[in-house]
Parts: sequence; structure tokens; C-alpha cells
Amino acid sequence: MPVTEPLRVSATNLDNPMKALITQDLVQAWHFEREAEFRYLQKRNWTTTDSYRVVLSDNCGRIESKVKELCNKPTAFYWLQSAQDGNPIPEKSHTPGIIFAAIYEEWRRCYDNPNIEFGHFLANPVRITKTGPSTLQDIVNAHASLCTQAHDLSLALEHYSIHPLYPAIIMVCDRLDKVGPQSDGYVSLREVAQKQSVLIVLTGFNSGLPISLQSLAAFALPIERTDVIGLEVVRVPLEIAVKFIVRLEIQSQDGKAKGCHIIDKSLCGQDYPKGYDRSVRYSLDGWVHAVQTAAEEYGYDSMQVTQESVLRVQARLSGQRADCEFEHEPFGRLWKS
Repeated sequence: MPVTEPLRVSATNLDNPMKALITQDLVQAWHFEREAEFRYLQKRNWTTTDSYRVVLSDNCGRIESKVKELCNKPTAFYWLQSAQDGNPIPEKSHTPGIIFAAIYEEWRRCYDNPNIEFGHFLANPVRITKTGPSTLQDIVNAHASLCTQAHDLSLALEHYSIHPLYPAIIMVCDRLDKVGPQSDGYVSLREVAQKQSVLIVLTGFNSGLPISLQSLAAFALPIERTDVIGLEVVRVPLEIAVKFIVRLEIQSQDGKAKGCHIIDKSLCGQDYPKGYDRSVRYSLDGWVHAVQTAAEEYGYDSMQVTQESVLRVQARLSGQRADCEFEHEPFGRLWKS
């Protein structure tokens, strides 16, 4: 039975072991809120309007103010017209959110603690219009143009740069492999990832990186295209493609010195106590300390964040679940992981 009762909790009601558990819970809360903001931003970029994503209406493309969306990602995800939904007049322009959701869930499963700083993700979406490139070679050429633009524009940015893999490999979605609901009425995102196919294309601009598609041979599906001559291309399930790109990125980072961990402050939207500057949110330890200091003075019911933390801790200690557990908003009402 969920624990939901309102609390009136002062510091004197809690012993030190309980406060230690609340500290641990608040650490989780800080990370949870940052990932929730990251999920929202990625969903917005992938599934809403063209104002948030790169659109290819010719063979060169213009990234303009969207340069950050191309940075800190190992690849790009190109949507051909044949993989878009909506009214075909004047043209289809809807990129199905369920494919993004399946990508995100597969990518998230690859990590215990994913890097979500400064827009890092598996890929950025590029929607191709009716007048944009239609062959794989044209997409490869357009990608090279986008990479050149992004590289030049990113030189003026801090914490944003073109990933070494980005010019070398792309994903192309050229069809929609529909997946229906299961017996419970929900569509499984894992099943979408298993049944939706994508093309992985090596562009030839690998800058000496040892990239091969050979390991994907066992998962390869019929390509069913006539424009692959001269290109290294494989069609695989989305699930396999995501794991392959993640593995490539991890391998490309092996042996490289890790710099100091700088956080993306734009993801820090946590509530903070009165009397503190909003910058306290930019430090995990600083924020937890500020929140608990305020709770000690004004009561653990004085802020929603500490009230919910107490509810979660009490529920776990009693073997129950609180209504405010760390569960992200589903990407779709009738979709499940």
C-alpha cells in the first residue's frame, strides 16, 4: 500500500540513521531531476517541431543556431520521407515519437550512469524534406557538409565539440516497421527496438578510426535498397544499432585521459531553500547540504523535496512504496519499457 499521508516532521522527530537515509535519498533526487530535464529536452528535440532539429531541404543543409544539437554525440539519425508520418500534402513532417522513445530506452539500458552533460546523447535527429537528399550517397554528402559547418561554429563554444565518430558513421531510418499493442494494451518499446530496422552507414570520413561493420553481420537484415553501391551499409534492428554505436563510443574513449567532471547547469532545475542563491543547485553536495540545513531549521515538511524524501525513506523501511518514488514520466501514455 503506497505511503501518501501528509507529514508534519521536525528535526527532532528523526534520528541520525534516518537523516543519513534521507541524505542518500536527496542525492538520488538531485540526479533524478537532472535526468528528468534531460529526457524532456531530448523528447522535445526529437518529437515536436522543426524549430528544434536540423532539417535537410537540399544536399547541404543549414544548421545555423542548432549547432549544439550536433555536438557531443557519436552519430546522427536521418529520417527519410518514407519513415515520416502525417499528411503527405505538402509533405510528411512527423517523426514518430515511439522510435525516439525506443532509442532512449535502449541507450539508457547501456549505462548505469549515462553522460547527459551538454547535450550528450546517442544521436541528433535530422529530418529530410521532400526536396532534400533521397539517396544514401546524397545523405552522406549532406552529412559531411553539416559536419564542416558544426565544426567551424563549435570552435566558439565552451564544452561543445564534434565527436570524433560523428563524421564517420550515420543512422538512416527509411521505413516504419509497425508494432502493435500487447495483450495488456501497451506497446512495448523493447519490442519496437527489436522490430524497427535502421541502416548504419559508414561515410568514409573516419579520420583513421578503426570502424568496421563486420560484427553486425550476424544481425543483418535484407537491405532492400538499390542505392548502396560504393557504400558500407548494413540494415539491423534498432536495438542492435544502438548497442553498436554505444560500444563504438566507449571504445573510442578507452585509454583517453578523463578531464574534470563539469556539469551542465541548464539541467539543474531543482527547488532550493529560501535564503540561498539558485547557484546552490549546481553542486550536488552543496544542494543536499542546503536542503537538509533548511529542513533542520524549518522542518522536513517545509519543502516538497524533503517531505517526499521522508515519505520514500519511511516507505522503504516499512517494505512499502511511496507515490513519489523515482519514476520518470512515460514517453507515451500507452507505451511501456
